[in-house]
Amino acid sequence: MTRPTKRILLIVWMAALSGYPVFSQTPEERDVKVGLVVGINGFGTYGSKAPWRSVGGGMIGVDLSYQLLKNVPRLSLHFQPNWEKAYYRDGSREENNDLIHQSINLPILLRYKLSSRSRFRPFLEIGAGYRAGLKHHYKGFTTLCPIIAPCHRLPYETDLEPTSTRGSIALLAGVGAELPLGSVRIPISFRVNQSISSYSLTNSGSNQSTFNELQTSTLQVVTGVSF
Repeated sequence: MTRPTKRILLIVWMAALSGYPVFSQTPEERDVKVGLVVGINGFGTYGSKAPWRSVGGGMIGVDLSYQLLKNVPRLSLHFQPNWEKAYYRDGSREENNDLIHQSINLPILLRYKLSSRSRFRPFLEIGAGYRAGLKHHYKGFTTLCPIIAPCHRLPYETDLEPTSTRGSIALLAGVGAELPLGSVRIPISFRVNQSISSYSLTNSGSNQSTFNELQTSTLQVVTGVSF
């Protein structure tokens, strides 16, 4: 694990611990609300020129929210450090390749509720974040069809290494609704997570990887609970 990644993990751990004291307060007394955020990936792509496909995996993290202006209670700031694992695919009928991408994400979002009195409170959110790659695993198979023998698959897998220790910057935008249940709030949103920068990956194995330049775009369904 690289030194920048260790620093990011330390920041995430400190952010999670910083919310611990608020559990001793009532919901009305809290300036910072703490919650859990989880999400699943729906569709996406690993590169700017690659087509959108079904993407597996998801993310889990904490949600630290803060009401920015007392006279504008519908506007809140959310810091959602999370760990994500995503499965991107690039393949055809004859050849199939998968990239298993793990990262630590540090997004900050502004959320504005369109209504604060209805049962379901719709909201819009927009923000940006930093993504630090933890592991990139490449696996798949190729199909060989000799002239005098039946076709057969040859599986292979290897780790991909980034050529730089820097991460990538992402823009986020979503639409959703929040369901209040007493002092607990349950939001759910459809969120686009778009990287605006890319980084290169090198193959440590003998097979040629198609995932040379990583710039992900993902449509996610995100929910959680806030106390």
